[in-house]
Amino acid sequence: MYYSKKSISHFMKGAKALIFAVVNDDFIKERISVFNFDEARLNECLDIYNKAEEAESDKSKEFGEQLESKVISDKLIEEADKIYRLQTEFLRLGLFYNIEKQRKLFLIGQPRTRKVMEWLKHALELYNRVLADEEAVNSVSVYGITKENLEVGRKKVLDAEAAKIKHTEERGEAQDATDLRDTAFESDLGTLI
Repeated sequence: MYYSKKSISHFMKGAKALIFAVVNDDFIKERISVFNFDEARLNECLDIYNKAEEAESDKSKEFGEQLESKVISDKLIEEADKIYRLQTEFLRLGLFYNIEKQRKLFLIGQPRTRKVMEWLKHALELYNRVLADEEAVNSVSVYGITKENLEVGRKKVLDAEAAKIKHTEERGEAQDATDLRDTAFESDLGTLI
């Protein structure tokens, strides 16, 4: 396969100009017919170009959806992290003298992780444990954090987790579209050369 230093969009523009110039110009058609580029072969080139253009368009669409889902995911994770940090600080403060309860509720003693999905699972488990523990809920009520506030925090974590999963799916779809586009270019253009 021929690998160009040009971008695919630049290559597509050049191919479009070349193919449509040949298809619409009888003088050029006559000159290249000696190289086995008759009307059928020109139509084949046009079909290959249209398939490649469609594959590039699909890839661009999927890439755009992936970028959009990343922005949404990042925003929701940031919101969940903000409320989580605030509420866990008050939970630690409310349960300051009960270290065993803090460990049981995952407020202390849990390793920090850099992986977002692991953090989301940890935060969700913390909220589940806190919401099931009446003493923990009551310990933060003096700071104005109610059970409903804690449920809002849990919901933010669930929303962030769903958005992260959606982003992962979109990223996979974008990669699949890129692979399909690359395959279309390699197999179809190889038949012309």
